[in-house]
Amino acid sequence: MSPSVERKLAAIMFTDIAGFTALSARDESKALDLLDLHKKLVSPIIIKYNGIVHNEIGDGLLLTFSTVSEAIQCGIEIQDSIQKIEELYLRIGIHEGEISLKNGDVLGADVNITSRIVPFSPIGGIVISQKIQQNISSLPEYSTLYLGKPKLKGISKKIKIYNITSHGLPSNTKYKFLKYSSIFKIGVLLTIVIIILFINFYNLQLNEAYFQSNNESPSVTIIPPEIISPQNNHHINRTIAEDLIINISSYSGGEIILPSMKDVLSIKENLPRKIAKQLNSKYVLESSILINSREFELRCRLLNTITGKSPYSKSMKSNFENLSVILEIISIGVVNSLNVNIISPSKQKITPMDFSSTL
Repeated sequence: MSPSVERKLAAIMFTDIAGFTALSARDESKALDLLDLHKKLVSPIIIKYNGIVHNEIGDGLLLTFSTVSEAIQCGIEIQDSIQKIEELYLRIGIHEGEISLKNGDVLGADVNITSRIVPFSPIGGIVISQKIQQNISSLPEYSTLYLGKPKLKGISKKIKIYNITSHGLPSNTKYKFLKYSSIFKIGVLLTIVIIILFINFYNLQLNEAYFQSNNESPSVTIIPPEIISPQNNHHINRTIAEDLIINISSYSGGEIILPSMKDVLSIKENLPRKIAKQLNSKYVLESSILINSREFELRCRLLNTITGKSPYSKSMKSNFENLSVILEIISIGVVNSLNVNIISPSKQKITPMDFSSTL
């Protein structure tokens, strides 16, 4: 029998650490320390306002509250508490709607809406939907700035977005153009398009010879890591390998060729370099994971199958709750070592993998 689903009205909050992807590429250790500090600082504030943390999504959180006032007060106090923390810059989005609860996970269209409005928040600020704004419009202690009705990816209906500007919170100037007239917006967009076309044409002319001699996309075969553990963890190696494939493809914008895990496992060969060569990959990412209770140490290296050189290698030790972040850091390192521009993907995943069943 499938678990029962509970539906209820709730205030939904998403948080996101601004610049975390760039920090991870620059200093992985500092990025992990920042993530731990973030959790340590916000946890007591969330408890204070009766919030529930449903998911940790990479560098952000998905929370729900019973009331709108608790959600807003919690968001304001969180932003106030981290103001003086270097490189810990949060964006917060709040929306109200119906949610579905199943096995601790929270789902629903309104959850997706909340995740889509977060990028419109200024760093250190809070954005809210029209539903939230209507709840606080009669309260004199709150002031808001209307940003507009931007097109939200995957959301068919138009959502009005507001920026809370009271309580010392910053105003959003980046998206003020959302309020301007259609004619003005068309003019601005045309100007931007012309500038982009000019820059691209100039770069194409400048680098024509380079592209003619370097038009082959890099290719990487991901080998499931060797498991070093006294326990039964036979599923986690494939899960890690598939997550790395997804992350590297996402961060490279599809510029790196990656054989599927099904293709990798179909090769009847034990040596990673030979597997990669059979799949026509220039590089192979091999790794091992040492598991001890809820901790692990993941070691990996990217190997050039032709020269035998390793442009990237890494050894990282942490708790399993940080596994998804560490896989993102490794993926960024691989993409960066292959001289492919790193793209920050939109966060669409709202349910992290639960590795407890494999331990």
